[in-house]
Amino acid sequence: MNIQVSTLFYWCNDIDQTRAFYTDVLGFTETSYRNDEKMGWLSYELDNLAVNFMRTTTPLAVAAEWARQPGWAGGTLEAHSLGFASEPSGF
Repeated sequence: MNIQVSTLFYWCNDIDQTRAFYTDVLGFTETSYRNDEKMGWLSYELDNLAVNFMRTTTPLAVAAEWARQPGWAGGTLEAHSLGFASEPSGF
């Protein structure tokens, strides 16, 4: 059986700040965007992976520390995190 992750869904407090990071800083190409008083979402397609962010109706707590990741120094928070590979020239 071949099982692959095809879609990720993440909740966020601010669609426009999330958009600024993933679109402007990381250079992801948007596939869908909406941010009005009724709802907010933002979608990207990375090869065969859809990454989606939805605006919460109740604000999420904002962590004051980085998530702990095996092999990376500095993080202390035990929380979900994402890691994306990029060409060094992109930064």
